[in-house]
This record gives sequence, C-alpha cells and structure tokens, in this order.
Amino acid sequence: MSAHSPDSEELFNDFVVTLRSSADRDGYRVEQVFGQAHLISVEGSRRATLNVRTDAQNHGWWGFTKNVEADLRHAGRKWLLVLLCATPGDGYLLSDVEVLSAKTRWSDAGQQYHIHPQQLRESWRFRGVEQAWSRIRRLI
Repeated sequence: MSAHSPDSEELFNDFVVTLRSSADRDGYRVEQVFGQAHLISVEGSRRATLNVRTDAQNHGWWGFTKNVEADLRHAGRKWLLVLLCATPGDGYLLSDVEVLSAKTRWSDAGQQYHIHPQQLRESWRFRGVEQAWSRIRRLI
C-alpha cells in the first residue's frame, strides 16, 4: 500500500495552518486573502502578501501568472513568492526583488512563467514551515 500524496489544496491548507501557528507565537496574524485562492496576508509589526504556488503532482514545475505578479507589484506592499513542493513543508521562498531577477531564467509561456527547481537557488529552499517562517520574518 502506498502513502497518501496530498493534493494542491491539502498542501496549501497544511502550509497555512502551520505557518499561522508559527506566526501567532511571534505576534503576527496569517489569513488567506478573501476571494484569492493563492494569496496569504501576513499582518503584524510588518506586513506582506504571500503568493503560494503548489506542485502537488511532483512534476517539478510551478506556474506563476504575469497578471498576478503585476497586481502584487502595484499593490504597494511587500510580497513574497512561495513554491511548495509535493513533500509537505518543503519548498522555495523568494522575495519580490529575487523574483524580479529570477524571472529572466524562467520559461515564458505567454501569460505565465513556468518555474523548475533547476532555475532556483538552493539558498531559497526551505525544509519545514518553521524555516520558511524564519525567512519570511527576515524578508518582510
């Protein structure tokens, strides 16, 4: 019998629940942005929006649409891109500035970028939501 592999929604929800627990301890509030499937608001002494993408199929690719990137850039608020791997709690975390420089290496598929792990720096990798929260705190 094989182990259950979480789908995209499970990966996202598990990440949010665990991140919320970590953030609460530090006096921050984490909430999903109403009506926005992949956006999380982080509120506390500093604020940011997280755009969370999942690779539940473990194909090694994430999609990041250009219109979402433009909306985040023009919102006037710090934002971060979170790329969750199929392994719960494992992924990559990029600041808005890192996205601007990294996207030149991503596959341009018209209205979205396709991102592969080989196009990402190891320094952006996190293993566990606590490690992700620590990096989020430093970046916001």
